Formats: sequence, C-alpha cells, structure tokens
Amino acid sequence: MIECVGLREHVKPGDGIELDLASGEVRLPSGEMVRFTALPPNVLEILEAGGLVPKLRKELAQKSS
Repeated sequence: MIECVGLREHVKPGDGIELDLASGEVRLPSGEMVRFTALPPNVLEILEAGGLVPKLRKELAQKSS
C-alpha cells in the first residue's frame, strides 16, 4: 500500500498521474510533484518479477542450475 497524503486535493477523476515507486514521487497532470515514502528495494524486486511466487521460482531455478 502506498500512502500519499494530500494527493486527492491535486487530482480529479480521470486525471493521469505517473508514479515512480523507487524515488517516491507522483507527477501530477500540472507537472507538480508530490512525494511519498519510496518502496524498499526488496519490494521493488518482487514487483519487477511479477509477484512473490515468480520471484521465488526464478531464485530457486538459479540455485539449482
């Protein structure tokens, strides 16, 4: 879960935003940036792998080869 205090005051339904989970930034349609606590590297790795199960499968496959 990502908590970004005050974000709702800056966007309206249908607005597009850009999230940078590693740096903890939200780019608003106006170009403004709102900050939140960045995700830790281990969580980013899980997301990049497509979830915990795919990440563990990949790690186990690498260890067994």
